[in-house]
Formats: sequence, C-alpha cells, structure tokens
Amino acid sequence: MTPTKTQIIAAAVLSPLAVFIIVPVSLIFGLTDGPQYSFHTVAMSSLLLAMTLLPYAYLMMLLVGVPSALLARRYNLTSVWFAAATGFVCPWIGFAILFASAEGRSFPLRIASLAKWGHDFYITLVFSRSLLIPLSGLGFVIGTLFWFIASLRLTRTEDA
Repeated sequence: MTPTKTQIIAAAVLSPLAVFIIVPVSLIFGLTDGPQYSFHTVAMSSLLLAMTLLPYAYLMMLLVGVPSALLARRYNLTSVWFAAATGFVCPWIGFAILFASAEGRSFPLRIASLAKWGHDFYITLVFSRSLLIPLSGLGFVIGTLFWFIASLRLTRTEDA
C-alpha cells in the first residue's frame, strides 16, 4: 500500500527529530570505546550538535525527502531501500548546495572557471568526507524512519 499525503507530511515532521536520539548515542558509544566523558559534557555537546543539525535535516527533508517520496508514491516505488538511499544521499546534495552558494557569488560562466570550480569542489569534498560519511549515516536512519512512519497503518477498532 502506498502512503497518503498526510502520512508523508507526518513522517516529514517527525523523522528529522531522530537527531535528538541518534546524535547523543553516537557521541557516547559510537565515537569512543564506551562512555569515557562526563555525562554533563556529552549531554550539552550532543544537545548543541543536534540543535545545529535539526534545521539542516528539515531543510533537506523539504528539498529532497518529500519530493522524492511523492515521486516514489506516484510511480509505486515505496520501498524502504529507496527511502534509505535518498536519506544517505541528502547530506551530499546539501553539501553541494552549500558549496555552490558559497562559491557562486562571483562565478563567471566560462570553461576555465567551471573547471576550477569543479576542482575546488572535489578538493573540498575529499577533505569533508570525514564529516559527510557520519551525516550520510544519519540521513540513512532518518530516511528509514521516514519510510516506517509513512508506511504505518493505523486502524480504528470499534468498542463494543
């Protein structure tokens, strides 16, 4: 069964909130060999990091997630792998948009400047992959959660 537009909207609102669960867990257990830091330090840094990532998660959900879900719904491609792959790719798309907006202020359309821009983008991407790979994992989880929420079937039961 394909999700309705209401389910897609509910999933788009609820699934990015997973950063408040995923980020603290990854900071406590994923990046260390167990809890090695004080709880207060990890709690404050994970809360600040999650609050920083939340607007970007919602922005990418609106720019890429919801349109791809509506497109997938139209062509009956409502698979969990489609949602997870879209979530995995979203940070890379967001990085390209941010890079293009930062570098696009003085961007003349010539072949030499286009080649230089592509080279700069590649170099920046190579140095940023240590940041983009964990964000892709976060996008993967958010995309999967989006699919689960959108695919939820709520049925009413009649009380006797």
